[in-house]
Amino acid sequence: MRLLRTITVLLCAAVFTAASASAEMEKAHRFFEIGVDADAGVSNGWFRAKDIFTETVVIDFTKMADNLKKGLPIDMNAGAVTFLALNVGPGKKTHIGFSVGVEGTASGSVPQVVLDLIGKGNSLNVPVSSDVNVRSEVYASATVDIGFFVKKLGITISPSVFVPVLYAHSRDSQFSVLSDTDGAYSVSGQLNLTAYTIAPLNDMSNLSWMQDMINIGGLDFSIAAEYPILPFLDVGLSIRNIPAVSGKLNYKTEIPVSVNIEGNASDMFEGKFPDFGNAVQIPELSGIPSVPVSSYGVRRPLKIGLAAAVRPLFGWKWFTVRAGTDFCFRLNGETGLDMFYFDYDLMLDLMGSIGSHELAALRLATSRENEVFCQSVGIMLNLRVLELNVAVASQSADFLKSFQLAGLGAKVGVRVGF
Repeated sequence: MRLLRTITVLLCAAVFTAASASAEMEKAHRFFEIGVDADAGVSNGWFRAKDIFTETVVIDFTKMADNLKKGLPIDMNAGAVTFLALNVGPGKKTHIGFSVGVEGTASGSVPQVVLDLIGKGNSLNVPVSSDVNVRSEVYASATVDIGFFVKKLGITISPSVFVPVLYAHSRDSQFSVLSDTDGAYSVSGQLNLTAYTIAPLNDMSNLSWMQDMINIGGLDFSIAAEYPILPFLDVGLSIRNIPAVSGKLNYKTEIPVSVNIEGNASDMFEGKFPDFGNAVQIPELSGIPSVPVSSYGVRRPLKIGLAAAVRPLFGWKWFTVRAGTDFCFRLNGETGLDMFYFDYDLMLDLMGSIGSHELAALRLATSRENEVFCQSVGIMLNLRVLELNVAVASQSADFLKSFQLAGLGAKVGVRVGF
């Protein structure tokens, strides 16, 4: 009975401590800080690091064609943001911040019919054709964050001015392959890449960032709210990039990339391969005119997010499970809704503290960001005046491959302040 009473007292103390704790999903570490965050990643949907970094590279195209159903995806991303923040009031719960950053993504895929052709072959004298899809987006932005609490309800409002530096996609792009009985083959096609830019693509020298921010910059808003519904459970809702004014791109450039390869399969067995350097014709950008357009409207993807932070061990903050999902709507200037997709994240946050000071953390996460799955390990080291956040990730557009180093990603963040 004495042991039972002791355990009951400890449980009640733990619950009372949790109920008295500050209800914040992300606690501010300093009253004033400046910092920079940067990330980059590249991935594919099939090849793992151990498949490439080996003495003899073996590619089983038949297995690849059997397992991949939508082609071989290739993705790249990079971004950087610098910021300053002021956290004042009791518990540093009133937040004012300003940030400037740039982010970019690029994606494409090797069509499935190419994999089927290489891995399984095709019917003689019957052409095989397919579409080719490529997309790239680059944005620069400046954002103001204003955060405050109304009793237990935390609210953050973030107006943002953004400049769409580049919006590119492939249009009416196809290729075809034909082979005959004597082993002769031909591959022909054209990738028609349409690029919308803030200045002529062949002459970016007269670009004025401040003027372009005013003249062609877009405006959107983000709002987020969080609330402690239980002593050990905080929940949040966010709507990011709510469009108010579309960004404008004033120049359009059509970039035709042509492919024309001819040869005989018997030559390959003798080590004779086509001249791929001359087979792919990419024009010089300096010789391609950029045509002024009446303004191509661009909006950043609208994202509606749900989040939760659970402290399952009686609310003790040293162990937190964070989860969230985003419903994403990619918008463009021609048709409105271009694509719908969802992202998610699930993180185990193991925090080491000295008193109220959060000293270090180990963060294990699985997530999907911009349609790419990531499995990451990160650390946080907070020395009061200096904080360092580092994470590395294995990533891929294929969930299982994201555990097998089919792509690599990294994030680095540095903050200084007091």
